[in-house]
Amino acid sequence: MKVLYQHLGLDPGRLTAVVHRLLEVRVEGVSLVAAVVGDLSCLRRCQWLLDRLGRSALRELRATLGERGVTLLLQLPLVIKESELDAAQELVTRWGRAFGGYVTGDLGMLSWLDGRAGVGGGVDPSRLVYTSNVVNPSFSQWLRERFDLWRVRPLMHKRTFIEEPVGYAKDVVVYGNMVLNCSTFCLHSGDLPDRCTLTCGQPRPMLMEGEGERVYLLGRSLVTRRRLDLRPRVSRIADLRSVTLMDLDLSLDELAAVYRSLGGAAGSAGGPGSDALRP
Repeated sequence: MKVLYQHLGLDPGRLTAVVHRLLEVRVEGVSLVAAVVGDLSCLRRCQWLLDRLGRSALRELRATLGERGVTLLLQLPLVIKESELDAAQELVTRWGRAFGGYVTGDLGMLSWLDGRAGVGGGVDPSRLVYTSNVVNPSFSQWLRERFDLWRVRPLMHKRTFIEEPVGYAKDVVVYGNMVLNCSTFCLHSGDLPDRCTLTCGQPRPMLMEGEGERVYLLGRSLVTRRRLDLRPRVSRIADLRSVTLMDLDLSLDELAAVYRSLGGAAGSAGGPGSDALRP
């Protein structure tokens, strides 16, 4: 089973510590192939993270992970507003060589990335993860004809979205903090870019009134403190080729235990898509 680790925070030290811990856990048939950083909803948080790291640190991080066979991916917002598209393209053009691929849910951005394949800073589509509920056969066929994606990742945790065959290699978030909502509106700055002070740097704990559920406000996203756990259903997921551990507040011991438990887990492999990210 191929595993991706996705860090929802903005701490590169945490990312490195988790990757090193997981690589210490030797499990037959289980391999960590990618680490994902970035933000699910806000382009400014992505940019802030990259500026904070800097080019030399990013190159060092990618090289360190690469030596262990782990590819560094950047999570771009699931939805990129038209007013932010130019900034998103500029970010990729500037930082593209620091990453081995991208995760996005925005079809326009996906198409733009695909169109830049072979161009300086561009990305081969076989290094892209597209987050979407691909359940329509016509849409699935169109994707197969248009792109050679590495993975399709279901957006919503509904059985019909996750378990049904779609004719495409899947990556599924099977454990960790579940993202409840990704907004295009910023509660911190009133959605006005000139007011952005990045006060969202740290996750803000909240209580959902009426639901009694404790969540984090993470940029423009709401993330539950509860644990999503789909491991018992892994064998029922059609076209499954990799799984993701999504982490905001998981302990190293918890992550290691979950990683170890994936030994022997398997879905019904199938669908197009390379089995390994290209270097």
